[in-house]
Amino acid sequence: MARKKLGKKKKVGLAISGGVDSTAAALLLKEEGYEVLGLTMRVPTLGNLGGRKEPPILSSSRKIAEVIGIKHLVVDVSYEFKEKVIAPFINDYAQGLTPNPCIVCNRTMKFGLLFEEALKNGCEFYATGHYARKTEGVPHKILKGVDKEKDQSYVLWTLNQEILSRLIFPLGFLTKKEVNKIVESAGLTELIHPESQDICFIEGRSHVEILKKRVPDAFRHGPILDIRGRKLGKHAGIPLYTVGQRRGIGLEKTGPFYVIKIIPEENGIVVGKNGEYSVSGFYVRDVNIISGREKKEFDCLVVTRYRGNPQPASVSIYGKTSGKITYVQTGSLASPGQSAVFYRDDELIGGGVITGNIFGESFSNIMSS
Repeated sequence: MARKKLGKKKKVGLAISGGVDSTAAALLLKEEGYEVLGLTMRVPTLGNLGGRKEPPILSSSRKIAEVIGIKHLVVDVSYEFKEKVIAPFINDYAQGLTPNPCIVCNRTMKFGLLFEEALKNGCEFYATGHYARKTEGVPHKILKGVDKEKDQSYVLWTLNQEILSRLIFPLGFLTKKEVNKIVESAGLTELIHPESQDICFIEGRSHVEILKKRVPDAFRHGPILDIRGRKLGKHAGIPLYTVGQRRGIGLEKTGPFYVIKIIPEENGIVVGKNGEYSVSGFYVRDVNIISGREKKEFDCLVVTRYRGNPQPASVSIYGKTSGKITYVQTGSLASPGQSAVFYRDDELIGGGVITGNIFGESFSNIMSS
């Protein structure tokens, strides 16, 4: 759905990375009459924490901005990125959690420091290349993108009304195929920085390789226990395991087993077979409700991992930002450290960070005995 061109030029800051999505967003915003300021974060990688070598996305973004004819600004967030994204990523894995650094980056960097930089440079609006939609009425709502295969609303659950009042999602009504066509038609394909599913700051290497160098003590061997506390084997370090994991546990001959709990203070992991446990829900911290107007208790569909299947549940918020999610029926294991995101149809209601599963009564009795 195309928006009307502006009568008077308004300035928008656009997060650009040299990729096809942010490039298409820049082309669309300029076509609609905005004065576009491209903003690219300079972030360190774990192989380049000194920051001397220029990352490829900087040169790609600079060239694309020049060809399109928009101003471009590099924002050095190296120190903040190390402190707020990389350090928690490493520490969480060492504590047996499974972090999602992209969501932390969105909250602290892309919709934090970069958003603030746009305002400092006189921008009235801020835009990103996420596949998501925003309603214009107050309170503003975030909706899933039209392209369900590319929808990125899951990673936007930390946003608030202040940010949404200035936010534009140029790609929300487009499919990936249409976005690629926009960039091809502009003759910019050769300048595009290749897309990657890797975590941006580990340079295509295994996160395990990085963690072994940074937190070697976390890779101490420890016991693999069944739900009654009996030792079944030995694990090779808790950062190698995620709650809900089935493959690579090392018990294939007697399995299949699933990791159902990680106990960092005892350097142990607990496993169980299907039928030995049931999950009635889980707890979350840092709960954010996008509208700011939701009741303390509400029903929704909850998604516990990116591209995960939605599960019917009820949410109870207590304290300032703590919550309990209860499945309508028994649900799947949720991985502590990952995000639980709440939906009502296509609307993104909010979310929180998973802290621990709630098991059925029989399992809880066994674990506490």
